[in-house]
Amino acid sequence: MRRICQQVKDSDEVWKMKKSGILNAPLSGALAELGHYDTAVICDAGLPIPGTSRRIDLALVPGD
Repeated sequence: MRRICQQVKDSDEVWKMKKSGILNAPLSGALAELGHYDTAVICDAGLPIPGTSRRIDLALVPGD
């Protein structure tokens, strides 16, 4: 992991935290709890995941 972090640190890419605009409280809470090296995946129902993984069901509708 050190090598990956070094590549990100040395790049000119700027990472910004999303602080507003998420209306789904469980999703917002899960994102707020993420720490360094944690991963969040947003996928459709076809992705096989372990039963021990935290899952949040989102109902999405087309928007602007």
